[in-house]
Amino acid sequence: MNFKHLVFTGSAILTLFTQNLLAQAVCDPEPLDLVPFLDLQTGTYLGYQAGLYPGGTNILSGTHLNDAKSIAKGIKPLDGDGNINYGDGVVLVAGFGPSVPGHIYNSFVDKVRNPSVTYDLNPCLDAINLCIGGKDINYGIDDTLYEFYWQAILDKVTDVGCTAAQVQIGWMYFNERGLTEPPVFPDNSLELTESYIQFINKAKDYYPNLQLMYISSRHFGGFADTTLTEYYSLAEPASYQNNWTVKWTIEEQINATDIRLKYKGASPNAPLLLWGPNFWCNAEQKRMWDKKRYDCETSFNPEDGYHLTDMQDGKDA
Repeated sequence: MNFKHLVFTGSAILTLFTQNLLAQAVCDPEPLDLVPFLDLQTGTYLGYQAGLYPGGTNILSGTHLNDAKSIAKGIKPLDGDGNINYGDGVVLVAGFGPSVPGHIYNSFVDKVRNPSVTYDLNPCLDAINLCIGGKDINYGIDDTLYEFYWQAILDKVTDVGCTAAQVQIGWMYFNERGLTEPPVFPDNSLELTESYIQFINKAKDYYPNLQLMYISSRHFGGFADTTLTEYYSLAEPASYQNNWTVKWTIEEQINATDIRLKYKGASPNAPLLLWGPNFWCNAEQKRMWDKKRYDCETSFNPEDGYHLTDMQDGKDA
């Protein structure tokens, strides 16, 4: 038995258990004067433009789109040694993050491994949940933690009979724990952008065949219980501002302003980055882009107002 593993995962379980003894969702929060990121587009928040991609647009175009299509077309099933194998090879899609995306990703894994008649999936496609509850992005980049963190998720890969060489597509969703007061924008979002870049580099180091990484920003945090230890890290406006962290990370690569995000040519440092699902909408108000909304009583765990219910996981998967 791996005692270190018990300590690593046990701390998250203990934290959640002690918080849930007292925590309760706040289903009637003060109204927030925040426009959903997908609706804002060319508009600005505190002077900074929204939109998934440069120029305030939600639609990717140009070289980055063409490269994404080319890379996606070039992804082939790999065996455990990373060789193309159409017979026994797989294309492994991995999810990275803490418990909230872990719940969402479980629904995706179930759909991939148990497809209904409505899904036309490539038989070589497989998915694995590499999320670890209670572990924010710093566990993947901290000099004293990252080796154990990445080994822990590698163990998940080998436990299902796969190898790191077979992970070719990723999805990540992270927050940063430890805020003791509301975040300062854009400072905190820029600092988190740096953490995202470091995490992406680590992911490429440990999963050398990782070709595409989708990144999602966080969902609405305004229902979170105010007594939670990590309240300021989860609640608003931290969750809303996380949209800009994702935007700026991807823009660094599109604009080729950070060599650490080089994704093509010899010795790439990162996979190509794209937006994954955008989850933020203003509580129970429907956003214009797609009519998405949250219902506090059915979408969120009543014990903390932040973790999503199984019903909502299915919608977001």
